[in-house]
Amino acid sequence: MGLTEDQILSLLDNIANRTPKSISEQAISSLYLEYHRSVRNYIFKTFTQDATVIEEIVQDTFFEVWKRPERFRGESKFKTWLLGIARHKTIDRLRKNV
Repeated sequence: MGLTEDQILSLLDNIANRTPKSISEQAISSLYLEYHRSVRNYIFKTFTQDATVIEEIVQDTFFEVWKRPERFRGESKFKTWLLGIARHKTIDRLRKNV
């Protein structure tokens, strides 16, 4: 069924608060489990088929959510915002490799 937007906001709030640490780690894990395939597929279909590069970008994308969950302002769906992060991370990565 997937996470609702309210559940996602609650998880992002848990990540932002970082207390207790186990709850914030569970929150990022929940988001990762829900969305990592979507991020991988987006990168694979849109930018590169290099599995190593894709995995690094997926990790970078979720690390960005971990570092700055407050950047999600609810102006779009969470998945749209997350794929935007992945897009920017991918473009930056591919530029460095040129």
